Amino acid sequence: EVLRASVVGLRLPAADRRAALAALVALAIVAHALRRGGLADAEARLAGLPRLLPRQCSVAPQRLAVLVRAVAKYVPRAECLAQSLVLGRLVVELGHRDVVLRIGVRPGESSLAAHAWVELDGAVVNDVADVTTRFPVIETRACC
Repeated sequence: EVLRASVVGLRLPAADRRAALAALVALAIVAHALRRGGLADAEARLAGLPRLLPRQCSVAPQRLAVLVRAVAKYVPRAECLAQSLVLGRLVVELGHRDVVLRIGVRPGESSLAAHAWVELDGAVVNDVADVTTRFPVIETRACC
């Protein structure tokens, strides 16, 4: 309730506030599902949610990415995979069809680094354009 009040109190356009609240709720659900059951569980939980944005939502996909990243700071363990799952869902709700989640890995000296991002019509939405050079893609999934 405190986080909801914080988002509502932000000096943002109404559409941005609505999108931020939707992202906050979805991130909490998805981050929890990722911890408990992994990617398949998170995707199922996200797919089971009702529509998050109003049909006439005018927030651009890049702006949604900024809002998702901003509210993720308030959700424990809402890292790149949770953020990308939620962003992908929100962008699809805007009416975009060519929305994909990409997961890449980079081998390190002592561990493997993984990263997730969203692409719309082949362009990266929530990261830098050359993310694929740093994290070669191992998985591509259509966003729900």
